[in-house]
Amino acid sequence: ELAKLRRALRARRFAAAIEGWRALAATPPAEDAEDRPRAGVPIEAVAADRIRRVYRRMVRDGSAIDAASPDEDLHELRKRGKELRYLLELFGSLFPDDVVKPTVKALKDLQDVLGHFQDRSVQTTALRADAAELAKQPGGPDAVLAAGLVISALEADQRDTRAHFAERFAAFSAPEERKIVNGTFRKLS
Repeated sequence: ELAKLRRALRARRFAAAIEGWRALAATPPAEDAEDRPRAGVPIEAVAADRIRRVYRRMVRDGSAIDAASPDEDLHELRKRGKELRYLLELFGSLFPDDVVKPTVKALKDLQDVLGHFQDRSVQTTALRADAAELAKQPGGPDAVLAAGLVISALEADQRDTRAHFAERFAAFSAPEERKIVNGTFRKLS
C-alpha cells in the first residue's frame, strides 16, 4: 500500500490536481458573483464573524437555562458548543493564541459538563424504555428494581452536573471573556 501511495503521489494525475488547486487559489474571486457574496472577503474576517456569532448565541441560549429548563436545552447548547469548538480549532491559528487557548479551555470545561449531563439523560431514558421488557424476563421484577436504583443514582448525578453547569457557563460567558471575544472576533461589515 505504501508503494501504491508513492506511485500515486508521483503520477501525472496527482501533479495535475495540485496544479489545478494552485491555479484556483491564485484566481481572484469575481466581484459580481451573486451566489458568492463573501468570495472576496479574507477568510480571517469570515471566520471571526462566524465565531463571534456562535459564541454570542451560546451566551444568549446558555443564559436562558435555569433549573426548570428541559434537558433538550442543554443538549442544544452542547451542539452549538461543538460548532464553536470546531471553528476555533480549524481557524484558531489565524488569531492570537492568548485569546484562542483560554476560550477553547473554557469551552472544553463547559462541554465536559454538558456531555456528562447528556450522557446521564440518555442513560436514564434508555433504562426507562427497557424496563417493561425487562420486567417480562425471568428475574425481571428484581432487575426492574435494580434499574430503578441505577436510574435514581443517574438522576442524582445529573442534578449535580446541572449545578456545575452554572459555574462552568459563568466562566465561559463572563463579561471579560465576552469583551475579549467581541474584540478579537469582529463582526463582518
